[in-house]
Formats: sequence, structure tokens, C-alpha cells
Amino acid sequence: MNKILIVGATYSDNFGDMLFTRIMADYLGDKCQFRYYLLSDYARNFIKKTKISDFPICEAEALVYMPGGFFGDRHDTSLYTTYLWFKRYFPIGLKFAFLRKPILILGVGAGPCKYTFMKSIIKYISKRANKVLVREDDSAEFLKKLGVDCIVTSDLAQTITDYELPAVQLNCTKKKKILVHINQNKLAADKVLPAVQQFYEKHKEEYNIIVASDQVCPDDYAIYEKIKTFAEADSFFYKYGDPFELCSVIEQSDVVVTYKLHVGIVACSYGKSVIAVPEHYKKVERYYKHIGYPERVLPLYRANSQTIFNMLEDYAEVPIQIPAAIIDSAYENFDELKNYIEALK
Repeated sequence: MNKILIVGATYSDNFGDMLFTRIMADYLGDKCQFRYYLLSDYARNFIKKTKISDFPICEAEALVYMPGGFFGDRHDTSLYTTYLWFKRYFPIGLKFAFLRKPILILGVGAGPCKYTFMKSIIKYISKRANKVLVREDDSAEFLKKLGVDCIVTSDLAQTITDYELPAVQLNCTKKKKILVHINQNKLAADKVLPAVQQFYEKHKEEYNIIVASDQVCPDDYAIYEKIKTFAEADSFFYKYGDPFELCSVIEQSDVVVTYKLHVGIVACSYGKSVIAVPEHYKKVERYYKHIGYPERVLPLYRANSQTIFNMLEDYAEVPIQIPAAIIDSAYENFDELKNYIEALK
């Protein structure tokens, strides 16, 4: 069996990246030998250790950049964060590109990119890839400006609805549920919590409030403590542990207020109403534009509690329905991955 090395944000416990890590492992399990370039203990436990091969990296015959947003800058780009970004993702890609080994870039987000030298690195690797797939049109536009041909699919996390999720008991009353996801972000808390309070006090006969994070946060309970000051009897705290459990919490919710991307994507995939107030605005804006709901995004730096409350009033009862063509295009990532593996034989 071919030995494939997978590059992605597999070194953390972040919800969206862990979903990608697990989805990739489940798909590749019986099709090839594979391992990850970097892998946290958290990720190893989540994806089941037995699936991962232990061959040395130097024996890898082919490379896959798995889905994620690492072909574009962070929202807080600096020379230091760019150095970290480069170190995690690009040296191995440069090596494979230089040696003319097979590379598949699968369903990534690309651009914007501040520094010319990083654009040159992205261009070099992408131009030498067998195929480049991106998750929306703006990513394709960024790469095309670099002279890279690419195919637009959609975010692979939208296939999460294929999984049977674990049961998570939410000890709330039998009302509709608002999921508040702002982790430990103080700016988000200052803007989102007053809006949620205002909405709850107007609709307290209808709604419970759930608080959850999408990564391991030491004191994320602090957000729940603030919620309890105005909704103690109608609130519930979910401590992030297992990404599939968080998917179950999202699936049981009716409205999701989130400041990051993949909690929102999973919520959209389950047909929930989503209000996005992102810190990293561009990549989140791109996704909602891609699925036809750009009005659901309000950048955190432009938002205030009143505008967030207004969005809750306007959209809490209006679930998102992702177009079937978008869901179908998410599955195209599997088709391309299958073709890539078969071509290696």
C-alpha cells in the first residue's frame, strides 16, 4: 500500500481541524498507509490510534494538504505569526515540490496573504501539485492571481451529517436552545453577551441558553457564570472534550451564535439558524457568501450589542438550508482523493 503523508492543523485540539483529521483518517483507513506530519496527543486519541501508520516521514511517497485554511494569513498576521505558519505547513511541501513527488491540495482555504515571499512559496508548491482544490470562489481567485489552476469544491466538514453522533444530555427545560460560542474572547463577550441577554429577556418563555467552546479552554466556565446571572434556570454549560459531542450539542440547538468558522459550518450543515460575529472575518465571510447567506455575518470589529441583538431578532426563526449543489461539491473532495490514491498505484 502507498505511504501518504498528510499535512494540516493536526497539532492542536481545535474543533474544525479535529473534524478534518478524523474524516480523513476514516476515509483513508483501508485505502493506504498514512500518517500526519504533526499530530497532537489529543488528535491521536480522537481519531483512534490504530488507523495511523508509523513509517518515517522520509518514506512517504505522496503528500496531501488536507482541508483547512492554512494557505492564507491569520487575522493577526505579523512576521512572527507568519514564521509559525511557514514552519507548520510549508517546509515539507517545498521538499515534495522540489523532488517532484505527488502532491494533492485538498479543499483548502487560500488567501489573503500579506507577504510576497509567502505568496511565492504558496505558488511554488501549488504549481507543482497534481491538483489543487479550494473550498470557495474567493480562494480560487487568490490562487488564480498567482497563476495556479484550481477546482472549487466546498468545505469537507459539511459531510459531518454522515456520522452517528454520541448522545449528550442537555439538562435544560424543553424550550428552543441558543448556543453561545465565544470561547474566552473578551471582545466577543463584551459584545455578544449583552445582545443574548436582551434577546433572552424578551423571549425567555421560548429559549434556553447553552454555552460551549470549540477547544480546550481552562476557564471557559467564566462565560457560563455570566450567562447564569440572567438565565440561571434556563442555561447549560458544555465542557469541550470530544468534537463529536460538540457536534451533538450543535445538532440539538436551534440558534447558534459563533465567532469562529467551523462551529457555524456544522450548525449550517444541520440546518440551524446561525449568527456569525467572527474575529477572523474574511474566511468566515467567504463561507456564508459561498452558501448564499452573506447577511448572517457581522465582523466582530464592526459589531455592537445592538446590531447582534437585531440579527438575533431577524434570523433566530430562520434556519439556514445549504443548497444541495454545495453539499454535493463537498463530497467531490472524496472523489478527487480516491482518484489521487489510485493514480499512485
